Formats: sequence, C-alpha cells, structure tokens
Amino acid sequence: MAAESAPAILQWFDGSFDTIEDRTVDIFETGYGAVWLPPPGRADSGNQSVGYDVYDRFELGSPDRPTLYGTETGLKQLGEQFEAAAIDLHIDAILNHAGFSDQGTPGFVDAGGYPGLAITLDNAIDGDFHSGFDTGVLQGRLS
Repeated sequence: MAAESAPAILQWFDGSFDTIEDRTVDIFETGYGAVWLPPPGRADSGNQSVGYDVYDRFELGSPDRPTLYGTETGLKQLGEQFEAAAIDLHIDAILNHAGFSDQGTPGFVDAGGYPGLAITLDNAIDGDFHSGFDTGVLQGRLS
C-alpha cells in the first residue's frame, strides 16, 4: 500500500466569497482538500481591510454594507458549496484583538465585547487583549 499525503490547503486571501464560490469546481479539480480564508468579521480600519484588524467578529457583512469579502449570506453559501464538494473551509479567527482600538480609545470599554471576553480585569488593565506595550512573537499586537 502506497503512502498518501493529505490534500493540500489553499490559502485564499484575495477574493470575494462569490468569486471563491464560483471557482469551487477549479478548487476541487486541482485536488485541494481545504481552503483557508482570513477573518471575515468587520475590520476596524474599514471595509477594505484584509481582516486582521478585526473589531466586530460577528458582523460578517450585509447587502447594504459588505466587508471586503462580501456578506454573511455569501459566506454561508460558500460553506454550503464547499460541503457539497467535500472541501473543508478553514476561517482564521483573531479572538483577542480589537483592531487599533484599546483602553485609550474613547468608548472602548463601554462598547463591551462578545460574551466571555474580558475588556479589562482587576489584575490586567488590558483584560484578554494584548497590551499595546507587549512585544515579542506571542504577546505583540498584530495591528
């Protein structure tokens, strides 16, 4: 019996959900087993951001206000198309960043976050977020 590698993962960070969905057959035919997409949530710096300055993880775009990649409906349709083609969908998630916003941003703490996210803690002013003063590979900020 011959050894077999897992199918390759295609990193697709430059296309709308609609474009990627239209290319599902090509993805399947070339043998990719999965597609990896950037964070689809609303970005802090506007609708042209690639998503790594994520601010609202749950706002995935609407028909009247899409993100760079499209809408929530478009992402769901893409997922359904991939499922039908047996292609795995991997979505990057940045859970403890809030774009360029931090404790110094007016209204940041009052705006809250998603359930379970600690904006600030008694023993850590930046809560679940990396401090703007942290550095290094594991503690530094992406934005």
